[in-house]
Amino acid sequence: MNAENCDQKVEMVQLLAGQGYRSGESIARQLGVSRAAVWKRIEKLRASGVQIEKLPGKGYRLASSIELLDESTILSALPAEVRMRVSRLEVLSRIDSTSGLLLGRLRSGAEIHGTFIFAEEQTKGRGRRGRCWVSPFGRNIYVSFGWRFDGGISELAGLSLVMGIAVARALRRVGVVGIGLKWPNDLLINDAKLAGILIDIDGDCAGPISAVIGIGINFSMPPEFGKDIDQVWTDVLANCPAEASRNLLAAQLIENCIGAIEEFRRYQFGYFRAEWDECDALRGRDVEIVYANGPLKGVACGVDDDGALLLREGDRVLSVSGGEVSVRPCQ
Repeated sequence: MNAENCDQKVEMVQLLAGQGYRSGESIARQLGVSRAAVWKRIEKLRASGVQIEKLPGKGYRLASSIELLDESTILSALPAEVRMRVSRLEVLSRIDSTSGLLLGRLRSGAEIHGTFIFAEEQTKGRGRRGRCWVSPFGRNIYVSFGWRFDGGISELAGLSLVMGIAVARALRRVGVVGIGLKWPNDLLINDAKLAGILIDIDGDCAGPISAVIGIGINFSMPPEFGKDIDQVWTDVLANCPAEASRNLLAAQLIENCIGAIEEFRRYQFGYFRAEWDECDALRGRDVEIVYANGPLKGVACGVDDDGALLLREGDRVLSVSGGEVSVRPCQ
């Protein structure tokens, strides 16, 4: 992680990463700041979701270990052929939104194809339909990447579902089990949300088109931050037989997303349909689709070769595409 992207939170976590306690005096001496400044930095870390223990006479330590993301560690975990497809990899300590940063670069004329941006913390992480994505420091995965598609927008049908499959593949590689895919862009375990995907596109309808693909994964969500999530949630560490690595998961995300996109460009969504069906969290369930002009109820019966949701309403089967549509089990 280069100096430009380091801030005081990263520095403080690195100082507290050892096994024992660090006194406020020794931290202040090493940083060249006052004891009061150390206390302020500790409180900022706590407010960001980092649990820190304090023992009178001994000092401070992390209540649990935090694995910070590291560019060189992630890159070294990638196969050489995948590493060649990554034009740029950045790990930022704090940003408003990884997708927002890439979109800003794209609209200013910069080339973003193959650029992956991870952040330790987001202040304005975006979920679907304008929701806030809860983003505490150093605990989860927040990543966005840019990819250019030479064809028109019609060739991107089902891309969100393909990215869900790619994320599921990556999660399985680090030991997560029981993953379900909820149309069109959520990953669940036992109906609790584990991850979400948000895609922004820019370009001519006939092509070429640039996509900014944002992925958020609950890796080790602090309970106090989880209270701000408006649905049942879970995280990676609660669903792994052994402790997983954030850096390894980051590498697996890059590898599997690039691999899935290459398959998608070659074969379109129909190639993935059977894999989606195996993990479909809604198939056979009563669901409600909420449009701006009202709800539509029926039974989910899979997806078609374009990635549209198939909904049985009485004697007819409707094909429902994306847009501002959300799906939830009927009460």
